[in-house]
Amino acid sequence: MIPETAHGSNFASAAMAGFEVVPVPMRDGEVDMPSFRALCDDRVAAFMATVPNTLGLFEQRILEVSDTVHSCGGLMYFDGANMNALIGVVKPAQLGFDIAHLNLHKTFSTPHGGGGPGAGPVAVKKHLADYLPIPRLRKSEDGSYTWDYASRRSIGRVREGFGNFGVLLRAYTYIRTLGLEGLRQAARDSVLVSNYAAKRLSQVYSLPFSGKPRKHEFVISSKPIGKRAFDIAKHILKWGYAPTIYFPQLVDEALMVEFTESETKREVDEYIQGLLDAAKSDLTSDPNNTAVDRLDEVRAAREPKLTWRDLGYVQP
Repeated sequence: MIPETAHGSNFASAAMAGFEVVPVPMRDGEVDMPSFRALCDDRVAAFMATVPNTLGLFEQRILEVSDTVHSCGGLMYFDGANMNALIGVVKPAQLGFDIAHLNLHKTFSTPHGGGGPGAGPVAVKKHLADYLPIPRLRKSEDGSYTWDYASRRSIGRVREGFGNFGVLLRAYTYIRTLGLEGLRQAARDSVLVSNYAAKRLSQVYSLPFSGKPRKHEFVISSKPIGKRAFDIAKHILKWGYAPTIYFPQLVDEALMVEFTESETKREVDEYIQGLLDAAKSDLTSDPNNTAVDRLDEVRAAREPKLTWRDLGYVQP
């Protein structure tokens, strides 16, 4: 079971693993508990959730959700995409999760763009540890380390087994450099700047499920001002930013705003001003200061030109 606000990769990864995926309806921006309970029976393998969710809202009844899933014999799976808001503040295990993956590029400063390299460490509670991939690194009493291949319950080897070492090392360095209090402050800063921006933008745009504090991200809608999120995104390109639009899909003309703890107030205010400027501008010719003008999106989708041959270039 996966909340309908979840990222598409959650549904896709569960389906690729052979599970029947069942979306869970939302109410007031959070899991609709009556619908959730009606779906929860002995067929449930797991409930995969992002906390806070993609609307930037903390699932206030997550402990009740966890208890219900466990009572059905299922496991709780934590998508760490939004751990930026919780790091150093709360542990997934305290929310009832049995399994958690961490998006290092979202929370621990590793590269994101260009398709990778990425890394997503998976952590489990002790009762699932024997199922983790092998080899497992063990620390001996004398301080030495050895590879352990002995777990008979292990799902086996996963590719090379060592992951993208450079990315993992960078994340580890970031964690050790900041320390617990530094990580906690990073989470607080990301939540602070998110609520600051949401407050300013809600004066012009619609803030769905208003009245609830946001965590490190929030979603606004341009529908009430009569503009398409698509056109606003083109305008924002003039300011040097590329926003996330039309996600999550339960918000019409959605624009997702997700700052990090490292953005300066000047950068945050500039982005906010770009969105405010878009609300009162003619957007038909935007962007007009980029290397490429506005593309024909429909034609690009139907007739993609993916190689130099498609573009009619002649090789010298």
